[in-house]
Amino acid sequence: MYDVLDESLRRADLNHNITYAILFECIQTIYTIHPKSELLEKAAKCTGKFILSPKNNLKYLGLKALTYVIQQDLNLVLQHQLTIIECLDHSDPIIKRETLELLYRITNAQNVAVIVQKLLDYLRQSKDEYITINLVGKIAQLAEQYPLTFDVRLNK
Repeated sequence: MYDVLDESLRRADLNHNITYAILFECIQTIYTIHPKSELLEKAAKCTGKFILSPKNNLKYLGLKALTYVIQQDLNLVLQHQLTIIECLDHSDPIIKRETLELLYRITNAQNVAVIVQKLLDYLRQSKDEYITINLVGKIAQLAEQYPLTFDVRLNK
């Protein structure tokens, strides 16, 4: 099975929507079995291609796929951190919502200041009550989880 998944990732021609569908299923499969680390890395790299796509549905699938990656290896997701942050500027509200959730889930001691600042910036401009309530809760949880880093960043 590993060989089939590896070959599917390697040979995919990303010019057709059906290819993205097959790749997404391969990525899901890779992250639900007990794969080799090499296969995990290839799947994470492939997921980055989804996020970079100009098509909304593919970008959304890429963000969704990264939620599978987080469960296996956070460091593979952190490689896409800047690309994820750029998705906050996307016009699609569903992509923005998925991006906010993903940013929250990838927060660690090293990136908490940057991510909290991005969440606060987004909170200031948001008019959506659900997002506002959700973000305030997430920022409060991060403040509790990373108190020193958070305090230093807010005092600047």
